[in-house]
Amino acid sequence: MRTLQCILISLGWGLISPLFAIEVEKEVTYYTVTPNPGEAIFDSIVRDAPPSSHQFLNEKNASTLGEYQPKVEFETHFNTHLFKRCTVSRVDITLHSHFYLPKLNTHYNYSYSVTSDFNREYRKILDHEEHHEAIYIFYLKELKKEIERLGRKRLACDDLSSQIKALEDKTLEKIDEENRLFDCREYGKKMGWTFCDAPTKRHLSNKLKSA
Repeated sequence: MRTLQCILISLGWGLISPLFAIEVEKEVTYYTVTPNPGEAIFDSIVRDAPPSSHQFLNEKNASTLGEYQPKVEFETHFNTHLFKRCTVSRVDITLHSHFYLPKLNTHYNYSYSVTSDFNREYRKILDHEEHHEAIYIFYLKELKKEIERLGRKRLACDDLSSQIKALEDKTLEKIDEENRLFDCREYGKKMGWTFCDAPTKRHLSNKLKSA
């Protein structure tokens, strides 16, 4: 596999965004795909893709195709007031985005047809994985707003810290569920994933597409 250098993006919303910003660090690792003569490109990618690291993708057909492996870091800074009361002065949220994507084997001179088919499948996979990232950014943006509102109140310092931690945990749970729903809609039937048969509840707002 080959890994590309990270890039750093700062995402802020509203006039107070410098104090409640989201930073996104991106990294890409490629795995090599070597199509056989006459083989459909999708089948080549499925064959050469590494096993998925997602816990819920524990089935025999759960290869990655592409994969989005995120890590979120939260850091909250407080102002301390009289009587052990606190407000939030700054929230730092960092989203580490690691993409695993297919790359056509460069040791072979493939025909234009094979290259075009691969590029088309690659674009679908990249769009899919970037949508996973968009889900994270959407919910982290909503979390930022909630912490912003909560942080204006002069609550007991321990209570404020506990409530913020609960909001963070709840947000990550929502993100996990929405990403699972998205995988099921996109690939569940095609890949035969049985976990997609379980009833789930949709959370994500339609605003995601315009966020």
